[in-house]
Amino acid sequence: MGNRWMGLAVAAALVIGSAGMARAQDSDPVAVGLMQGYPLAADKQVTLRNWLVFPFNRWAFRHVRELFPTGEVARTAETASRLRRGEALAVDQIRFEAADGKTVTAAEHFRREFIDGFIVLHRGRLVYEGLFSSMQASDRHLWQSMTKSFTGLLAEILIEQGKLDPARTAADYVPDLRGTPWGAATLRHLLDMEVNVEEPSTRAAELPPDFWSKAHFLDALRDSGATQKGPNGTAWFYTNNAPQTVGLVMAKVTGQSWHGLARDLVWAPLRTEASGDIWLDTQGQAAAAGGFSSTLRDAARFGQMMADGGKVGGRQVVPAAVIERLGASAGNAARTAAGNVLMLRQQPKMSYRSYWYQVNDGTRAIEGLGIFGQHLHVNPAERLVIVQFGSFTGPGPDPRNWTRLVEAIRAALRNR
Repeated sequence: MGNRWMGLAVAAALVIGSAGMARAQDSDPVAVGLMQGYPLAADKQVTLRNWLVFPFNRWAFRHVRELFPTGEVARTAETASRLRRGEALAVDQIRFEAADGKTVTAAEHFRREFIDGFIVLHRGRLVYEGLFSSMQASDRHLWQSMTKSFTGLLAEILIEQGKLDPARTAADYVPDLRGTPWGAATLRHLLDMEVNVEEPSTRAAELPPDFWSKAHFLDALRDSGATQKGPNGTAWFYTNNAPQTVGLVMAKVTGQSWHGLARDLVWAPLRTEASGDIWLDTQGQAAAAGGFSSTLRDAARFGQMMADGGKVGGRQVVPAAVIERLGASAGNAARTAAGNVLMLRQQPKMSYRSYWYQVNDGTRAIEGLGIFGQHLHVNPAERLVIVQFGSFTGPGPDPRNWTRLVEAIRAALRNR
């Protein structure tokens, strides 16, 4: 399947058309009747052809297990950790200036950007939770590229355990990658998106009928069409190929699947309320770049663990050194600002380490980001965690809206 999966953001953008004019209430998957009734009407079916197309994505992002083979990231048999409630924050009423210059409330932002779920934890307490467009608390929502941050966390844990050496190349671990830019890159360059390559773009018209059903990630890496542009470490280039390579390396070194590692190293010790899942290719390899799904509350638990220095209930789940490394600037802000992600050009202080965006505002705040409106903000200094799940009309929306809303929430918490 070549590089086609790796360019899904571009492909999705080209097939959206004029859907951006839709209203949130007109795209609620239950109200619209998607995947309801039998036999299904042709215009109500969500398939591998349209799952990224609005409004079908509003159903698809909560039902990945019904579209793809998936691996379970199993929860522990222990009782789930409690999300105790704190003093409620009226997030819906918070106002901020959106990227288009209009002053909007958060409630308007949720409608404008087709948000499915939004949750805020402050000092370990749940202060706001909003579920929209028929999303249920038990729904597992796709993280999209926030999955990369999970993959980076797993890799950093394995580095801390001495099982991976960031100075070695991917081909040192996976010989099948020899002869590719991905195999020649060190793990550190792969983790920090500093593989200096060029890749062909993808157009929706190029996608064959079996585009998704025949996914094979190793073949995709070997047939990506990427060419070396210059020395690695001298440029920043965002690509799904980097975390997919790291995913292959982790599986090869440990003999475990991505979902097995995620379960053992993070998810089970996190004491989530539900299992997560990761979609798989035809040979059981995980979509380490964008295929993880979880409930909104469990995503918040994940963020809280990061904000608490890797601890859950006093137990060290992730080594403290890993959390320190992720929160300390990677020193590549200039390279990321010159790279191929608009958000980083708009926020030139941001650096990037192991698939985490580093805010560099003195709070050690880090963020995960996924297309169609997925966001995770972890702020250790303020013990603040914010998660947003969305199903926007295209790969956007403008990330400045997220950033400005986060700043408005931070100000509201400081001032009350």
